[in-house]
Amino acid sequence: MTSELQVLAQERGRLLERISHQRRVLSVQLIPLQKAANTGDRAVASARNAWEFVRLHRAAIALIAGVFGSVFVVLRPKRFLGLVGRGFALWRSWRSIQAMGLFLPGSLWATAFNTIRQRYF
Repeated sequence: MTSELQVLAQERGRLLERISHQRRVLSVQLIPLQKAANTGDRAVASARNAWEFVRLHRAAIALIAGVFGSVFVVLRPKRFLGLVGRGFALWRSWRSIQAMGLFLPGSLWATAFNTIRQRYF
């Protein structure tokens, strides 16, 4: 009986040693994956920080956008009118595509956007 226990103990020791070696090899092999995961984590954290900044400073961002827009209108009025015309045409096209039923209603888009925003930001 004791010889069987000794054999089992030796086998267990070899298995534990093999497991330890496999863990070391695996940890070395997973370094590139860990670097990629860290990059993804940093990107998500940056997006969350940007979203939080925008959420907290909406008025300042709107003011800055308004100032830049006003300067653009004053310096390049023809270009501004061209952009307004293109934006209006794009808006009309979007509305006609929605009227044909090719896209989801706006409420479903809003629901999907809110779900993504709550989950990741």
